[in-house]
Amino acid sequence: MEYALDDATGATTETWSYEPTEPINCVNLGDVERLGNGDVLVTFSTAGSIQEVDAQGVVQWQLLADIGGALGFLTPEGDLNGRRD
Repeated sequence: MEYALDDATGATTETWSYEPTEPINCVNLGDVERLGNGDVLVTFSTAGSIQEVDAQGVVQWQLLADIGGALGFLTPEGDLNGRRD
């Protein structure tokens, strides 16, 4: 979930949220990163899953790794063409 904070009143408003179509059980170490193109990179660390989702919550790209462990936090560095979003 993403919220906007009104500094004057302290009120919060939900501006965006995402829930996978199929539930993903991630007990800890999740991470999110808003990309320059407006998509969001969502890491379900202990589930071995990374998804890039657009503003409507549609998966644009995903990595599913049956690794028996956890993926770490992410730092987007660009695509194979050297573009950084």
